[in-house]
Amino acid sequence: VVYEDNYQQFRGYFSLFFWIMIDLNNKIILITGSSSGIGRACSIAFGKLGAKIALTGRSEKRMAKVKEELDILGVHSGIFKFDLLQDQDIPSLIKEVEKYFDNTIDILINSAGIGVLGLVENVPLEAYKDNFKLNFFAPVELIRSVLPGMKKKKFGQIINFRWNVTDNWYNWMNWIPKYLGITT
Repeated sequence: VVYEDNYQQFRGYFSLFFWIMIDLNNKIILITGSSSGIGRACSIAFGKLGAKIALTGRSEKRMAKVKEELDILGVHSGIFKFDLLQDQDIPSLIKEVEKYFDNTIDILINSAGIGVLGLVENVPLEAYKDNFKLNFFAPVELIRSVLPGMKKKKFGQIINFRWNVTDNWYNWMNWIPKYLGITT
């Protein structure tokens, strides 16, 4: 089962850090790409630890299935259908999530992503532009949008998963929160 494999992978990578270091009870976690893969696994795992989960993705139908699982576990969650390629609307998404939970976001998990496969001469330039928009620029805008609330609370965690983006670009992603005074 793909879900179980992802959940086990998630537990292996992050259980020590989150289960020992941070009390997730009632923390608001925004998870991009939460309808499948590692985003889904994070939603379930963090929900089991008492977090409130903001499910974000393009497929409302798949997110509804994840929400159903969270409801069975008694997890407070909400579905926020959103296409991260519309990065200019990300501040509105953050406001909508914060209004729904009546508080600012505590943890941001950027797990949505795409890869571009194929020979350069066969792949349209738009595919590469979408790749960078979703894998780099959308996470930057998400970080910029959640930082004011995290700074006000003096608490925040940002986790960025890497999806076929060159290491040099992603080093910038890891540098941004540190520069702005947020530990990741």
